[in-house]
Amino acid sequence: MVKYFTASSSTKLNLDTFESITGEGIAVKHNGNSYLVGSPKMMSSHRIQISEELKRQSEQWSQQAYTVIWFSDLENALAAIAIADKIKDTSIEAVKKLQALGIEVYMLTGDNERTAKAVSEKTGIKIIRQKRCPLTKQIS
Repeated sequence: MVKYFTASSSTKLNLDTFESITGEGIAVKHNGNSYLVGSPKMMSSHRIQISEELKRQSEQWSQQAYTVIWFSDLENALAAIAIADKIKDTSIEAVKKLQALGIEVYMLTGDNERTAKAVSEKTGIKIIRQKRCPLTKQIS
């Protein structure tokens, strides 16, 4: 994303306020209007309304191992994007080697269950802990 916006003719916005909400996203104010950018958890905790069309698209992306990032005002979801970390072949090989040595490999992720499951299927990781906040990523 950084490469895209650096190369494009996008305009940088000056924000009135910026607040990072760990494990959920960010809250910003621009020209007196408040916006949220973040996880489904953030949308839920702020009671943001999401259209059926955006919900369907989000479900499709989640099933394909994408993480969905939502953009909203304080009432309605305005847009969503899907992002994914590229799983390196060397990571898959490393997981297989560790498992061959009898080492249990865990995946601790902030992603939802569907995304986590799709990634686990690609990597061969069998033990998954999803919906983890960065501050609480521990094996339990």
